[in-house]
Amino acid sequence: MNGLLNFEGYLSAVEAALRSLDIFKTVGIYSEMGDGYETPAVFFDIERWEESEACLGGNLTVNLACNFYIVRELAAEGYNRKIRNAALLFTGWIHQRQFGPGTGPAQFVSAESGNIYLDEKALASHHAWCVTIEQCVAVGMDPFDDTGAPTLKEVWMGISPDVGATHKDDYTLLARRGPDEEA
Repeated sequence: MNGLLNFEGYLSAVEAALRSLDIFKTVGIYSEMGDGYETPAVFFDIERWEESEACLGGNLTVNLACNFYIVRELAAEGYNRKIRNAALLFTGWIHQRQFGPGTGPAQFVSAESGNIYLDEKALASHHAWCVTIEQCVAVGMDPFDDTGAPTLKEVWMGISPDVGATHKDDYTLLARRGPDEEA
């Protein structure tokens, strides 16, 4: 299985999953957020990555540290309680979620109250909860993925020492490609 070659597919999968939730009016990438968005909102950010001890296929596997900023306007009635509850609901939703092939289940790390920043300035009009996860992802081309290799039609098993052409009738058929499967 090939891993991520860039973040575009991963970011698109995360955004699509976030948009499927009916609790957010605005969904976006944290570094691309502008002002004037509707709340409640959620913004996603990949903070860093490091090599993982886990292995996904034959690829280099890294742990992504990702932040999800759940944002609400301070002017909203009961904003603190509502945003805290949204962060808890989101925590349950995000834990164990996968975003496409080559990704492991997301692991919840922490959630904390804080500010939201635009152009390195805290927005005094908004409050945020940051939900942090870690997720293993495969990176690069799988060194064992040989797209030019022939596809097996059947898999047979023989038990040593009764192997070879003279023991053809002693073999057991384990798997056969179905008639509608591509050659």
